Amino acid sequence: MTRRLVGMLACLGLAVASCDSGGVIPRDVGATDADAPDATSSVDSEVMADPGALEVPDAAGGGDDAATDLLAPDLGPEVGVTPQPYIPAKSFRLEPAGREGDALVIHVVARDFDALFGVALRVEWDPEVLALADVGQERVFGDQGTAAIYRAGEVRPGSLALVWAFLGSKKEAPLTGDVRLATLKLRVLKAASSPIAFFEPRCLVLTRRLDKVEAVYLSAIVSP
Repeated sequence: MTRRLVGMLACLGLAVASCDSGGVIPRDVGATDADAPDATSSVDSEVMADPGALEVPDAAGGGDDAATDLLAPDLGPEVGVTPQPYIPAKSFRLEPAGREGDALVIHVVARDFDALFGVALRVEWDPEVLALADVGQERVFGDQGTAAIYRAGEVRPGSLALVWAFLGSKKEAPLTGDVRLATLKLRVLKAASSPIAFFEPRCLVLTRRLDKVEAVYLSAIVSP
């Protein structure tokens, strides 16, 4: 049963990846260049006339200084905006969480998904900079072996496959708020910054009806 579910997730992931294609911009095949309006004949000569210089109304009666203030108001040094990273619902992210010995700790976090049957993720990094030391998965769908299955395996150096799935197609559960799915420990091989990201063609999120759930995948940069 376990192998069948894991195989089903993997096969569906391959099918989805192979079927994805770009869009096509439709074009009216019945139209010809002769049907296009003559741009030079349809433009009103009055519209093409020089509208003259742009005049800014003197709202405060202060002449040129008032016009300048209207165009470029002085907000003062105390006004400022500090941008914050936007993390949408139905997203997965890789969150650096410090160090443990010679390894970097990375959390795999999901945010706000409706009821799900299973999740398959592929996480990748530069194998010349980082190496997998350990991986631990959270039991978000219940106990291992009795309610759900949890699998993690390094496909090749720098590429990790992760699976969470219910046992039985009639089960599902939401991931409400921020939910930690796994903790990765990556041993530092070389002192260099490296991206760590989801390989989206091998990521898959399913409902109990095996419908694909669209998700956002957010990458990170780690600096040993």
